[in-house]
Amino acid sequence: MSLKAYFGPFLFKIMIKYNLTFYTDQDVINELKNIFPKTKTRKRTYVDPRNYLICILIYKFNYTEQSVADLFKGTKFQIDRSTVAHAKTKPLELIKDSGFLENIALIYEKFPFDIPNECKMKFIDKDIKFTLTSKQLCKINNYASNSEVKKSTAVNRLINLGLRALDKNFEDMGRMKELFIEICNANNGQLPENITSGDVTRMKELEIYNWEEYENYIKKERSNYTEAELKLIADAKEAQEQKEKEPF
Repeated sequence: MSLKAYFGPFLFKIMIKYNLTFYTDQDVINELKNIFPKTKTRKRTYVDPRNYLICILIYKFNYTEQSVADLFKGTKFQIDRSTVAHAKTKPLELIKDSGFLENIALIYEKFPFDIPNECKMKFIDKDIKFTLTSKQLCKINNYASNSEVKKSTAVNRLINLGLRALDKNFEDMGRMKELFIEICNANNGQLPENITSGDVTRMKELEIYNWEEYENYIKKERSNYTEAELKLIADAKEAQEQKEKEPF
């Protein structure tokens, strides 16, 4: 079954628009084990990616130093808690080191993470070029002037604001993805044909994910409404369906 068939056209469009990518602590742990070299080594081509992944487990997923050390038990790369304590700080210290950035580049693409209290992670990419309209440039100048900062600082702040907003969208879409999967699981692996985003929201509120049970509940609920109230509900649903059909 295709992704579009599984998630339905509404969610599929959202996934395409935002190019959603997520990773879990288990993904990081699996990668940590996958990068084990054949023989024990302290070469930075291994140690730097290892330290970066440890940093993610500690600061993103709130692992303790001991729990990270336990992941290495029974391997030739066994480390103790003090080594983990040292390893988690290395990405902060080496953030401007070109060798470090080169060694973690592939890992960073798979597991992007904003290291806390760090200097800025700079990846030079000659392909990233863009132009600004005069209107955009004026807005940046105004922001810099009102904030009493340099234009370069203003641009950095505005980019960070945009990235935070995008992260919020990712989180929201992630929750929606999980909800659609739960609905599919309750309906023999299929998304109900006539479902709308309004239905999805209501099903979540009611914690009823089976379409037949949901429809029966709604029918019973509507029997308590007047004709005027039912018309308002129908109009609102129609408006929502039209909105969903609009292109992004």
